[in-house]
Amino acid sequence: MSNDDALPPELDLELGRMAAELDAEIRAEQAEYEAMAMQAAWRARRIVDVARAWMVHGDTVEVAVGGVTLVGTVIHTGTDLIVLQTDLRGRVDVAVAASPLLRLVRSADRGGVPPGPGPRTFVARLTEHEVAAASVVLVLDDGVQVDGTVMAVAADHVLLDSRQGQRVVPLSRVALAWLA
Repeated sequence: MSNDDALPPELDLELGRMAAELDAEIRAEQAEYEAMAMQAAWRARRIVDVARAWMVHGDTVEVAVGGVTLVGTVIHTGTDLIVLQTDLRGRVDVAVAASPLLRLVRSADRGGVPPGPGPRTFVARLTEHEVAAASVVLVLDDGVQVDGTVMAVAADHVLLDSRQGQRVVPLSRVALAWLA
């Protein structure tokens, strides 16, 4: 390219300004698309997805359901199950069907638990208690606590053997479970 083919300085400046404006416009559009994608991802998440993210990060969370509020870290999630490790109750199984309220108490700097093997559903977790003939405390959606040894987990109820005799507890009412 010879000097005769060079652009006049004012035109060269104008083209540079236009290129910078176009770059800024493209970056702004990309940021808008990223924000829209993030919003769509948030809308697509379920409660267990939120709990799983907190689990992997190692965050401290609060779960409130059935008149009980517990604080701990999520150590397992399933399709309708959140397992919380607490100082007070130890391992607590949370039935997502009971509509627990979740709150992030404190973000962790490090730690967390990767997703791993474990029961996929709340019923499967209760069935583990049945197989182990474990004594449990079941918290119902109204806060009533029922304790006893799990004799059977049926299609719509849990059969407990307790000091008060055999008790039938509707699965649809169970919000929390922990070992007695």
